[in-house]
Amino acid sequence: MRGHYYTTDPKDASRHIANDGLVLEEVACYIYKYDQTQPLPAGTAKLYQLYDRIADFRFYTPSEEEALQLLSNPQQYTEEAVLGLVYWPQQPVGIATTQFYRLRNTSTNEHLYTTASGEKDVLSGHGWVEENLHVGAGFVFTPGQAPEEAIPVYRLLKQ
Repeated sequence: MRGHYYTTDPKDASRHIANDGLVLEEVACYIYKYDQTQPLPAGTAKLYQLYDRIADFRFYTPSEEEALQLLSNPQQYTEEAVLGLVYWPQQPVGIATTQFYRLRNTSTNEHLYTTASGEKDVLSGHGWVEENLHVGAGFVFTPGQAPEEAIPVYRLLKQ
């Protein structure tokens, strides 16, 4: 595994830290837990986790259309999970959320996801470009915004 890895499962995070040499960078954000037995709340979308076998990276998108387009190449992409639910394609009215920026490294094609506009701005000057301007990977909660039912998204990095 290369690059960043995101998970909502603390056991999964611990396993990757213990077995794969990943380190916990931070809690990237908070999102709603996905329950396939329940209808999606208004204005939300699934945050898909896809695996790129060729590049050995994970890719995350709330766009079902984008996920299906990538999955149409099964030699390269597989769907691993739905991390949870994010607000998408627009920021909800009356609910405090933050954009989950999606950045791509122009040299390696690795993706990084962050709610920190400062981090986005610094990386933008060092070979990273923002994708999906104004929507990124959806709208999520930061620690000060997260309702009780929101779950953390752990951001890990392969050293």
